[in-house]
Amino acid sequence: MTKPRRTHEQRGPAPLAEKRDRAVSRRNAELEADSAVLCERFHQSDGTLSSLPASS
Repeated sequence: MTKPRRTHEQRGPAPLAEKRDRAVSRRNAELEADSAVLCERFHQSDGTLSSLPASS
């Protein structure tokens, strides 16, 4: 009789997945900060996208 296969949940997350999750979390935080800045600029402008400075 063969041993039952262990599922992903039993093994736990792989180190690479943890690294990726940390990188994704960090990137999301950066994007949230960027979007907050852009929203602030937009609200301070006259309400048109053309008045926003072009981001490089």
